[in-house]
Amino acid sequence: MTWEDFLSSQGATVEDLNTTGFAPHWQSGALQTGFIAALTDLGLIRVTGEDAPSFLHNQLSNDVEHLSAAELRRAAYCTPKGRMLASFVYWKDGQDIILQLSKSIQATVQKRLQMFVLRAKAKLHDINAEYVVLGLGGQLPRRHCTNGFL
Repeated sequence: MTWEDFLSSQGATVEDLNTTGFAPHWQSGALQTGFIAALTDLGLIRVTGEDAPSFLHNQLSNDVEHLSAAELRRAAYCTPKGRMLASFVYWKDGQDIILQLSKSIQATVQKRLQMFVLRAKAKLHDINAEYVVLGLGGQLPRRHCTNGFL
């Protein structure tokens, strides 16, 4: 089942996915009733392995080692001189850590991070084929959210 089929089975109306711009949402009243949109410009990297938190802690600008399962955090990936190469939103999925970043730079950033794994027991996986990033907009009923996550 695709994510579009799942949402349709839950009563959602799936509009043309090739439509660009926000005009259809403004015109259809979706801001008052709520809408879900695929954020196709965002990519996901799964970092697995027992050293994943310590590896990322040493690479990113925010604490990863003390990340709880109920948190979502932001971090930057910078050069040794402090120039930002990428910004992430990241969270835990079991023992793994998911990094969300711009899809346009994902391959480059993932390759650069992979260069520094060395002896750490950590692996980076592109998981864009397995997941879709969705954005929620407008007024959504509270019953759909628990603990800030869908």
